[in-house]
Amino acid sequence: MAIKGKEQQSARKLYTGLCDMKVVAFNPTQQELSEILGIEDVNEPNYLDTTDDGTAKNRLDVWLRNEEQNILGKVSFWLEDRVMVGNNSGKTQFINHVGITAWGIDANTVANDSNLEWFNSDDMRECLVGEGLLYEFLAAWTNIDQRAEGSEIKLSTSTSDIITNNDVEELNTLTQELDRGVRVLLGVRDGKYQDIYPRYFLREESNYIKKLTTMLNNNPWKSDYRDSFELSEYNPLDEPVETVSTNTNATTEVGGLLDQFND
Repeated sequence: MAIKGKEQQSARKLYTGLCDMKVVAFNPTQQELSEILGIEDVNEPNYLDTTDDGTAKNRLDVWLRNEEQNILGKVSFWLEDRVMVGNNSGKTQFINHVGITAWGIDANTVANDSNLEWFNSDDMRECLVGEGLLYEFLAAWTNIDQRAEGSEIKLSTSTSDIITNNDVEELNTLTQELDRGVRVLLGVRDGKYQDIYPRYFLREESNYIKKLTTMLNNNPWKSDYRDSFELSEYNPLDEPVETVSTNTNATTEVGGLLDQFND
């Protein structure tokens, strides 16, 4: 009897809710991505591109994993090599040495705005598109106290080099140096793909969900998280629950790997 071919994989469960995950890699190569997914047939990832007006941009993929519960997923930051300016307000986003951002017409306005006394403008600079959210992620991941004197969250690699040259060596070095992760919100996209909320990240083991709740209420997420922060198995036939908790003890797996990530 001849037996040849790949084994058929069983359907993977999908989950919603908050979960702590470790950072695996930033913009992995094709070989690295194959090892992360445990799949041989992986498309060559293409991170670099340009906007319609020729501005360089980079899709910065951050792969996350929870080894104990076998959770795997990614979140993407869309970076562009141009200053972040609000479409409606016309205000510019500024970022300081600890990764905190503020908005203003110009640097002088930000430095002298009495409503921005919480923002340390001594070492601020203009923020590139997507950079503010990336540094919010780095702040949650490193768990640095951004308000403490002497704190700093500042990559040696410029964000412009990350965007134009895909220089992620420093970021990937951090994955080896930092023995901690971030807490993310899991959801289900299109009823069949595991997804991660891309606009807010909690520090590992954090239960501070006030800002996350406000963001979700003001701008609902397209992926389904069952209106709950309790980690639980996804069933599309279930009604959304009202109780919000941060239980993260359920077993979780990522679904639809090839369909979800070979894009």
